[in-house]
Amino acid sequence: MRVSHYVGKTFRQGQNYNTEKLLQTVQALDPDWRREILAKFSDELRAFDSIYSIRNQVAHGGDVGVSLGGTQQYFTDIWKVLDHLTDMFEAS
Repeated sequence: MRVSHYVGKTFRQGQNYNTEKLLQTVQALDPDWRREILAKFSDELRAFDSIYSIRNQVAHGGDVGVSLGGTQQYFTDIWKVLDHLTDMFEAS
């Protein structure tokens, strides 16, 4: 429950989050978790920065040049990471 509270306070709704912000939060909880996430999900973590970039480009009227399929893959990758993090948090 403490992990859930900390993560909830760290990731407030409406803010922008990239891979490094996520990894810093995970490391603050347990440095081994950061290493595990990097080892298991190095490819999937790129999706966080991609979605972050797309969001910023759209917000400022830019052309993102990404397909619906590409965007869906980003979200699939992000959910893989988030599902694993949820499992880690619940086990702690």
